[in-house]
Amino acid sequence: MENEKKHLAIGTAICLATMLIYLAFWSRLPDPMPVQIAADGSMGNTLPKSVVVFGLPVIFAVLNALNWTKTKKGASAFGFYIVPAIAIVLSILTVALALRVQA
Repeated sequence: MENEKKHLAIGTAICLATMLIYLAFWSRLPDPMPVQIAADGSMGNTLPKSVVVFGLPVIFAVLNALNWTKTKKGASAFGFYIVPAIAIVLSILTVALALRVQA
């Protein structure tokens, strides 16, 4: 159980650290930020920059905690880091999309 709590703490810290990715590009990010691109290349759905920068990492942390409650005892450590890995990838893609649309 203690090992699983350690995985939860590390995974949650990783999820919240994705905020640093957004903050590194804060001045270059548009407001509102695109979170979806339509098939024709136009900007789809958008969210306010502050919601993306501060809200998405918190949402990822909550999803990580929910995943932790569902991960079976004795599961491999990989299962505990699926949500943090997705959080990193989606954060990088969101920043890249926002910078591409803005250019």
